[in-house]
Amino acid sequence: MSDADKERVALVKALTDELDLYSEDEVETEAGVFLRVTKQVGDQRRWSTRVDEIYRSPSGLFFATPWDRGNTEGQENEYYPADTHEVEAHQVTITEYRRKR
Repeated sequence: MSDADKERVALVKALTDELDLYSEDEVETEAGVFLRVTKQVGDQRRWSTRVDEIYRSPSGLFFATPWDRGNTEGQENEYYPADTHEVEAHQVTITEYRRKR
């Protein structure tokens, strides 16, 4: 098993054991402390919105762990720690338009 796989498994185990960790900036695991770098909010569906929590591992790798945030009072949050996967940063350029003066 590669070091990246070992870190991913440690993060998945910690998040599976205690779902409240999704709201923490640091997740302590047997592989060390993972730091939350950012939260990417994705597709908003009728009942939930997809969110990816991005964590930096002790060795400097990045992992995304997805969950669905309920959009209504009746919707529960749903967590998917088993879907945690390694990601890499990339730069995106956005062009916006504004009214001419």
